[in-house]
Amino acid sequence: MAAQVAAVELLMTKADFDPKVALAVTEAFSRMLTEAQVATAPMLDARMSDLEPRFSSLDHKIDLAEKKLEARIDGVEKRLESQILVSEARLEKLIVSSIASLKTEMMSMKAELMRWVLLTMLGAVSMQAGVTAVVNMLR
Repeated sequence: MAAQVAAVELLMTKADFDPKVALAVTEAFSRMLTEAQVATAPMLDARMSDLEPRFSSLDHKIDLAEKKLEARIDGVEKRLESQILVSEARLEKLIVSSIASLKTEMMSMKAELMRWVLLTMLGAVSMQAGVTAVVNMLR
């Protein structure tokens, strides 16, 4: 009400309005503002303070959900790490076993190759000795 009185006085002194006109203009503006439901800073502050508990509740819920998700992600990460370590160990054993098997096979092949080389050399020496003996006999 004090704001309306001040507005009427302002219209009368500064704009030289007739008191009835100044009062009518002030009432019209007052009704217009009331019906328009203009949001003022105090009104918004009051509404925000009403919403503040909701926001803090939502923040709390979001924090809880985030912690749960982080815990689940950490659990999955640990399981994956352990599975990777187990798989890595299996592969390491398999690789070592395969390398050992290949080395054994290579050694076996080398031994077989040496036998054949030795037999071939013995055969060649024997043939040459035989040929030499025959040639010496024919002379």
